[in-house]
Order: sequence, then C-alpha cells, then structure tokens
Amino acid sequence: MTSLVSFESLLLDPETPGVVSYNYDEDYEAMSDGAKRMLKEGNAGGCSIMSEAYSFNLIKQKLLINVELWETETKIQYRNRKGKITDYTINFEKRRFAVQVTRAMYHPKDRSVPVKRLKKEIDKKLKGIKESSQNASLRWEKQILHVWCQDSTLSEVVEDAFMNADAVLRGNTILLVSEVLDDYLREKIF
Repeated sequence: MTSLVSFESLLLDPETPGVVSYNYDEDYEAMSDGAKRMLKEGNAGGCSIMSEAYSFNLIKQKLLINVELWETETKIQYRNRKGKITDYTINFEKRRFAVQVTRAMYHPKDRSVPVKRLKKEIDKKLKGIKESSQNASLRWEKQILHVWCQDSTLSEVVEDAFMNADAVLRGNTILLVSEVLDDYLREKIF
C-alpha cells in the first residue's frame, strides 16, 4: 500500500503520473455524505453507481480525509454532451480533480487472466480520460483512474498495462488500484 503522503503528493504534482495501490479490506457501511449524494443523484447509466460511490468513500475515508465531492457524473458540464465523460470530480486543497472508475474482473465462465483485454481496457480508459478532460467546460488539474480488482493478479496486470501504456496517452493520470478483499463489498462493487 502506498502511503497517504505519497498519494497526496502525487495528486498535487500537476505533471507526474503514477500508481497508488490501496486494498479495500473493510466494510465501510457508513457512507460519507458525498457517497450518499452520488447514490441519490445517480449516474449517466449502467451498473457502476456502487463502484463509483465506494470509490469516493475510499478516497474520503482512507486517502484524503479533507476531500469533498464537487460534481457527480450527471452534473459535470461539457462542451459536447455526446463526448467522453468522467464519473465525478473532487475538491482537494481548493483544486479540482476528476475521477474515472472501472472494474477489472474475470469472465464468469473463464478464470484465465485477461491480459490483452485489460490492456485494451486501460488504453481505452486513458483515451477517454484525455477526451473528457479536453471536453469539460471547467478544467481540472488531473484525473485519477480508479480500478477495482477482484484479486492481486488482476491488480498486477492493471498496473503493468498502465505503466506500459503510451506516455502521451497516460499523461499525468494517477492510477489508483484497489483489490477488494471483503466479500460483502465484492458483491456491491462487482
């Protein structure tokens, strides 16, 4: 696990990309006000609202205690609404950051490690991050790509895919990798 100081330093450095690993091994039933707001306001579709709410909860409760939820997915303004969008924005130290959340999991019928699929997914997410950053009406300093992983093997594959992605595509994005160790949370997130 990367220390909290490292995550904060990396976040506040406007140029540097990096990887932070923080395993989620407890059931955080007490949702923060920001996570509750996300659940109330909803998202742009799909079945990712719980992973997004728990993402904010982890960041708020374990990594950046003074962070505030700025905008949820449906409240972020874009120049082109048909373009790529991000999941939520946060305010930390009076600076705005964006967070994109995804999940790395095995196919239900195939437990082989999906290396090629995850590499393709990470590249796709990084491209979407770049596009949503360019499309946003209000600028943010950098984005966090938060990837929930079913186990440590998938975490390693995701980290490797990120570190080997094209540097221009990666930009100054921070990869936050979280292996979900709690069975209850696994059901909620995946």
